[in-house]
Amino acid sequence: MLTPRDDEILIPTALRPVAPFFEEAQAIIRDAGSSFARIRVGIYCIDHAFELLKQYELPLDDASKEAIVRFRDRRQALALEVGGLEGKHAVAVDLDLDRLSSSSSPVKLAPEQVLMIEAKQTLELADEQLTEGETISAARNFHTATVYFRVLENLVPSLSAELHSLLSYSATRTRQCSHLLENFVHEHFE
Repeated sequence: MLTPRDDEILIPTALRPVAPFFEEAQAIIRDAGSSFARIRVGIYCIDHAFELLKQYELPLDDASKEAIVRFRDRRQALALEVGGLEGKHAVAVDLDLDRLSSSSSPVKLAPEQVLMIEAKQTLELADEQLTEGETISAARNFHTATVYFRVLENLVPSLSAELHSLLSYSATRTRQCSHLLENFVHEHFE
């Protein structure tokens, strides 16, 4: 049976919708040789998970609240270590755990809204990773956003004007960040 390391935060199933962001942050934090730029990306991942939690308003159990508090504390410690956070990441996302967990009827979002929120957060994270020099991770997240936007474009044709520009941007960035050998499929978005 696998046991977590002392510094690892177990991500409960109630937090599954934001788990990819927490998992990526945890992988960065776990790497002792992470540069300040990479640690900043870990902070960005935690911030994006918190932003999604605010929008999803998931019902939280005690294990979820504990994990969120541990990620918040870890984020604060890392922010003090690296310093110099700017823009929206200069201050931690304010999560009111009592309000989130006491929501007896969580917000019901349509599947396309959930996908759009996730796609935009992933695209924003990819841009931040690219800024920090994390080209491979940025390429993966640009690709993920491209897939989300492509699915949305097919699911909800009425959104296609807004989505098309985001799709084109994320697809272009995917190709720009990827190695030539990874770009063997040419996509056309005209």
